[in-house]
Amino acid sequence: LHHKTKTPCYISMCRLTDVTRSSSGIAELGASIRKGCITETVRLLSTPSSGITWDRNGVHEQIFSGQKSSSPVLTLSHTGPCGTETLNAVLRRKHHGGSKLLWKSTLTLTPGDPVVAIENKKAYYNGQRGVVAAAGVDGVLVVCSGAEIPIVIPSTDLRLGYCCTIHSAQGAEFEDGMVIIACAPGSGHHRMLSREALYTAVTRFRSSLTLNCSLETLEKCVSTTQLCTNREQEYTGGYSVLFDDFVWTYIIVRPVSSLRSG
Repeated sequence: LHHKTKTPCYISMCRLTDVTRSSSGIAELGASIRKGCITETVRLLSTPSSGITWDRNGVHEQIFSGQKSSSPVLTLSHTGPCGTETLNAVLRRKHHGGSKLLWKSTLTLTPGDPVVAIENKKAYYNGQRGVVAAAGVDGVLVVCSGAEIPIVIPSTDLRLGYCCTIHSAQGAEFEDGMVIIACAPGSGHHRMLSREALYTAVTRFRSSLTLNCSLETLEKCVSTTQLCTNREQEYTGGYSVLFDDFVWTYIIVRPVSSLRSG
């Protein structure tokens, strides 16, 4: 209902019908995760199939032995032993033979390093990926994804892209790569385990992926859903319906002031 005219208004919806990952088995795995079916998910991961490998042996440096610099690793957070900061350092050392890694404002980049922009500017946007072509005093020359002409980006606006968070990878697609779902004790990262996070992670890849995740963590992810957050409960009026295994909420649009005043 429009908050002024009180007349009904409709929100357009679309339904995806074409799946491009059916040949690799990733689409079937994603569907079982989305439905919250742990038995089917474990079966698909345990059965040798085209393009999917399940590694339950924990995170150790040897798991990256065959990892290409163009194949990203997705993980839950930036911090901790399985965060992007640690894993980017490990992968950088693997690809550059012990080159020194300095973080954030003092980041030292070399040609061939994958990078991710962390700021929105006219020439690039937050989350845009690219590869370092050259580094200089004024900035870093980066060839961004889908572009042919390199652009100069300040190193303070870049983060190494060997590993990135699942959240920052939303909307992106890769040919192959690795997903690490692990929580260090006491890190609080267990609150990030959810069906949505796992589904987003595995469906970023078209041809193949390696999932590094224990059975216990996998069960926790598949059984936990965060489709309705506290923020949505506070600001959403109306009702929800189950549509194609997802909850779609019909929203009554009201001014924020009226919500605060009750």
